[in-house]
Amino acid sequence: PKSKAPVKSKKEQILEANKNKKNEKLVDDEKKMVQFAMQQGKNAMFILENLMNKLELAPSRAACTYQQITRMADEFSVLEGKNLVEKRRVRGVAIVNKLKDLFTIYWDHLDDRQKDYVS
Repeated sequence: PKSKAPVKSKKEQILEANKNKKNEKLVDDEKKMVQFAMQQGKNAMFILENLMNKLELAPSRAACTYQQITRMADEFSVLEGKNLVEKRRVRGVAIVNKLKDLFTIYWDHLDDRQKDYVS
């Protein structure tokens, strides 16, 4: 015997459409928030870190974490010389922590270019 999928009422269809529209807007809004944070120059890292508490969607959090890692890696690569070994150690631990999150929590939400960069 074949079982038919339950037919949704008009009200259920409207509620589902509204929910989908709200989710699309949320995706767009969070994407804009991450892009705005990236444009803030020296304050970008601070803003990106604070933004993590406000983002609801995993893809947005993945993008934010990825941007943090790229900025941290850029800052890390500038630290050269014996007198900066301790700073490199401290920053290296922070980068590894972010990478761990990226690999374990957000990996499925990265695009191929981002995956290539971090792996």
